[in-house]
Amino acid sequence: MKLNYQQQTYHQTTHLNAWLTTLSHSATVMLNIERKDVSHDATYGEIKIDVNDIHFSSLIKEWEEYGARLRYLDEKIWRDLGNIKLIARDFNSFSFSTQGSIQDYELEEEDIQSLDVLLNENSIRKFEKTVVVFGAGASFKYMPDGNQLLYAMLKEKSPRDELIQFISEAFGSDIDRAKSFPSFSQVLNFIEIALDREENFSSHITLSRLRKFKAELINDMRQFMNKLNNGDPESQDYDQLIYNLKPIIESNNEISFINLNYDMFFDQSLKNQYSPDKIDYILNFDQEGEEADRQKIDLGSNRLQVIKLHGSLDWMICPTCFRPRRFDKLVESYTNTDCKYDHSKLQEFLFPPMQEKHQVHSHWLTLQTKADALLREADRVIFIGYSLSDDDLLFRFKLQKHLYRDKPEQRVTIQVVDKEGEMGMMSNWVSKRYQEYFGPIDFRPIGFTNFAKVPF
Repeated sequence: MKLNYQQQTYHQTTHLNAWLTTLSHSATVMLNIERKDVSHDATYGEIKIDVNDIHFSSLIKEWEEYGARLRYLDEKIWRDLGNIKLIARDFNSFSFSTQGSIQDYELEEEDIQSLDVLLNENSIRKFEKTVVVFGAGASFKYMPDGNQLLYAMLKEKSPRDELIQFISEAFGSDIDRAKSFPSFSQVLNFIEIALDREENFSSHITLSRLRKFKAELINDMRQFMNKLNNGDPESQDYDQLIYNLKPIIESNNEISFINLNYDMFFDQSLKNQYSPDKIDYILNFDQEGEEADRQKIDLGSNRLQVIKLHGSLDWMICPTCFRPRRFDKLVESYTNTDCKYDHSKLQEFLFPPMQEKHQVHSHWLTLQTKADALLREADRVIFIGYSLSDDDLLFRFKLQKHLYRDKPEQRVTIQVVDKEGEMGMMSNWVSKRYQEYFGPIDFRPIGFTNFAKVPF
């Protein structure tokens, strides 16, 4: 029988396979929905779990302490109960309730087949090593996205400004028309490819001018971010996510982060909740500002690993000694800052997404090698706001290579958090692209905000 959500009546659904997830567990369970109380917007039900499984006790403990997410297929409707609370237990039978936070998605036949595979694979599983990957979509609420970002950065400039003229010539763009503007990454990538191959763009746009444009573009981004956030980037979604992941972060389970964004939103959220000596950015930075002394403390394997694979707006590098440097605050310009060792002018430290890299910077290689290792060892990868962009074919190749497993029982669980939508759960292009690369995935079209509140 199908649950009736419109009338104040009670129906019963039996013998349904359901998907129960906690912070570090995933399990396929037998579900019996007892009733739907419309007046109180609450769902009550019962779950049966094999108590003999070795991961059973830790799953129940997480459920009791932090809640759980329950999802199940009712005919062609994939129902997501965002945060269920454990009410009572009797041997292998567990009663639960949830208040609101119910989302329904109508599925196509191919989506149902993919879910069957996932439900059959995850009888019960404990995730030991989780990697969270942030794409541009994770920050889109706090800054313009795509071509809107570059336009917002440069719209106050004169049409005769050299950088504006370069973008107009190279991309056929008009500063008076936002839709005709390329994205920040497209322009930075274009310049980086020319510099990487040591090729002038034209007789008058030489390598030296391209280097100048790159520095100006990045500095304009810093100025824009300072105006946007008053110099102090904040994001409730990142804050909420870090807070709710603390039980994993501070337990023996390993969780690491690969951030593909240049911005400081995630960094600030970490800084709000952890001391700098707890965070490992992989590279051996010279630290500037109030964090400098504490940054030297080594907590060994207990540090939280964060890989900003494309660099960061608060990173600079010396072109002579190649020492990287992190700044405590995001300021408008570091272009007049000297290296304290050899007094060379510091340069920008960004690695835009590219299809391939001809000249590999040693620090980028260090970051990439560490990211490769984390992906090879992961048993769960959570993608937030990342659409497998065509701009970053190299990283997509790395994902396919390092998330491949020889044995089905070792298959990596892929969770994809996408923006909220009314389309079928797995019928949009983001889901289809992920399935083309990785096969069946755990697709969550619930948005970063909702996932951050219940990140399981």
